[in-house]
Amino acid sequence: MYLMMGKNKSERKILYLIDDDMVYRQLLHHLLENEGFTVQSFEDGYLALESLEYRTPDAIICDIEMPILNGIQFFSQYRQSGFYDKGIPFVFISSTELKDKIEEAERLSGNGLIHKSLPIIGVISRLKKVIGEIAKNA
Repeated sequence: MYLMMGKNKSERKILYLIDDDMVYRQLLHHLLENEGFTVQSFEDGYLALESLEYRTPDAIICDIEMPILNGIQFFSQYRQSGFYDKGIPFVFISSTELKDKIEEAERLSGNGLIHKSLPIIGVISRLKKVIGEIAKNA
């Protein structure tokens, strides 16, 4: 089971959540914390990149379409930063319907894309499944 409610905060999996949509980010943040994760949220990729220097997450959840530094650009810089080599799982989430962006995100992360049009409970379930599967294979 992937739930970690009984663990103290220092034992919880740390997730980075990067999304420019404040309402969606706050909702997902709250629900993931209720599932037992420690979540650090960022409104853009630059802030998350800077934070990687000080804290290593157990997984990164990133929107594709964001201003300033979109999810694909963030992933590229993340991979060049050296942290990608640590095997940190990366999951894209998005509301995009653009086939080329979806295919690129799926190719880059290797974990597929979680579409925001799913009911929020479905998004949480898929995230827990992907993070849990990755943790089992680590």
